[in-house]
Amino acid sequence: MSTNENLQQKQLICRAPGCHFEVRDTEEDELIRITQDHAQRIHQISLSAEYLRPAIQPVEGTQEGE
Repeated sequence: MSTNENLQQKQLICRAPGCHFEVRDTEEDELIRITQDHAQRIHQISLSAEYLRPAIQPVEGTQEGE
């Protein structure tokens, strides 16, 4: 029984100038939560899930068995 197909890693990258924050996970809600925490702590801004969700991208080459 293989569940790897459903575990595609995704990423969110901070686009603030000079910031190199990047987070990867298989769960979009976790990506959003961590990125919101980063934005609040480091950049003192609040970002909504609706704003962040379209910026989630798949991580190339993370699916096993190809």
